[in-house]
Amino acid sequence: MIKKQLILWLLFLLIFPRIVCALDEEEIKFGYFLDRYCISMFPLLINEPLSKRIEEIGSRVIKTSDGPKDIKYTFRILNDTTINAFSASGGFIYITTGLLDILESEDEVAAIIAREVAHINKSHLINKVRTLRSTLIALDVAKVVITMAASAAGSAASMAAGAASSAAASSVSTIATSFLASTASKLAVNALGTLAANAIATSALLGYERSKEFEADELAIQYLLKAGYDPNALINVYRKCIGIRDWLKLDEKKYASSLMNASPGLDERMKNAQELISKSKK
Repeated sequence: MIKKQLILWLLFLLIFPRIVCALDEEEIKFGYFLDRYCISMFPLLINEPLSKRIEEIGSRVIKTSDGPKDIKYTFRILNDTTINAFSASGGFIYITTGLLDILESEDEVAAIIAREVAHINKSHLINKVRTLRSTLIALDVAKVVITMAASAAGSAASMAAGAASSAAASSVSTIATSFLASTASKLAVNALGTLAANAIATSALLGYERSKEFEADELAIQYLLKAGYDPNALINVYRKCIGIRDWLKLDEKKYASSLMNASPGLDERMKNAQELISKSKK
């Protein structure tokens, strides 16, 4: 029994690093999976001239970015009045019609795209997924531990009960093991089922932590300057979003838009962008 347990743990320790390391290789595939999930949740706007124009602006920004050049970017317009833009792993960028309606120049479109390209280049979403993946692995480990513990408890009960009651003890052990293993399996399945939802929510609804949002702004400004766009367009977009937020009296915590409610707030992000642009001109 002890020998079997040792073998199981050794196998896990050998497999665990491969699972973690393989995630980088799976990034593009995971992006495709998220894209399938996303377009099943949001209606797409089919407008070929508009899509082509956004792709042209996006290509100009991407060429000046510091990310891998072999990523094939895909731009999708979501037919949604929410003012938002977000991205998925593997080069998928989504812009809502609600946001496009308030953008007044090519520079402003480029500013939005530049931020999402920055998120993709710095793997902000996939790093969130790494945390979720670790949780799933932990649940799988818990399943092994619970199963082994239940089995050991059953064996101890069987020995204590003696030969006369060994069949009953064995039955109790089997039931306990089955129940506990099933519970752990359900937890793992539920967690796996919410992986895509959590990833999309992070990108589309919640945004990223403060440092990641500031990093996206800083890189976006660099990309815009290199591509020949006016970086002040990013400030213009933030100013418009603030105006709409205040006019509609939106509760940022309830408004389903990472552009509007990511931490830090719009006011602080606009101020930070202004300081970054001032520094870039010196």
